[in-house]
Amino acid sequence: MTDLIVARAFKPFPVVLGLAIENFIRFNNIILYLGKNGKKILMEALSNWQFEYKEKKSLTSENSFLIKINNLKKKI
Repeated sequence: MTDLIVARAFKPFPVVLGLAIENFIRFNNIILYLGKNGKKILMEALSNWQFEYKEKKSLTSENSFLIKINNLKKKI
């Protein structure tokens, strides 16, 4: 079991979610850094994925934020 997956500027958000589901049997959380288009990307991802999340404002950029995801599932 993996407790935590962290990614920054690795792959597009939906690809990271897919890689997590495909390559890790169980994990508790994913932490991602989302830039200025993060809100739009997050809303788009929610149309194909189901998850709980918490946001935290970035300390380095006013337009960016961190997102902590858990209970990730692909919508059917």
